[in-house]
Amino acid sequence: FTERESVAIMGAHTLGRANIQNSGYNGGWVDRAEDEDRLDNEFYGDMANERWRQDVSPAGKWQWKWGRNNSLGLMLNADMALLKDFTMVTDGRSLTFPRDSNDCSDSGTGDIVREYARNNAAWLSDFADAFAKMVQNKNAGLLPLSVTTTVLGGEEAPRLGPAMMAPPMMLP
Repeated sequence: FTERESVAIMGAHTLGRANIQNSGYNGGWVDRAEDEDRLDNEFYGDMANERWRQDVSPAGKWQWKWGRNNSLGLMLNADMALLKDFTMVTDGRSLTFPRDSNDCSDSGTGDIVREYARNNAAWLSDFADAFAKMVQNKNAGLLPLSVTTTVLGGEEAPRLGPAMMAPPMMLP
């Protein structure tokens, strides 16, 4: 994947949300719950136009939030790195801009994020091409799924049993 294709495919985060029970992160990548099922460029618009701050999720993971009391939106470090150039410590906390995302310069792909924030048609076209490339590469190099137990909030997460795991999807 090229940088542009990588930025485009990450826009899939415009769909859905993270749940503490599944990942330790909390919130939707777009600011309105009713938009979490719409494939559009709101992910990029929110990323480029809001003042993000790093916050700790209830599960103790560093995530990016915006709004009053950091109550809106969600970005992971991988998302924010598409727009901003920052350094992290091993626990995921940013050393470069602990207070505000505007305190940091853009990353090498920041211009692409800002273009997609302004131009939904350009993003949808690039996303379609990147998605097609991703699924056409099939699964020749995949390894069998290995599931480990994760502890979130002091509780052990359930293990996936063989009946709960789907076989790899084969594409024509």
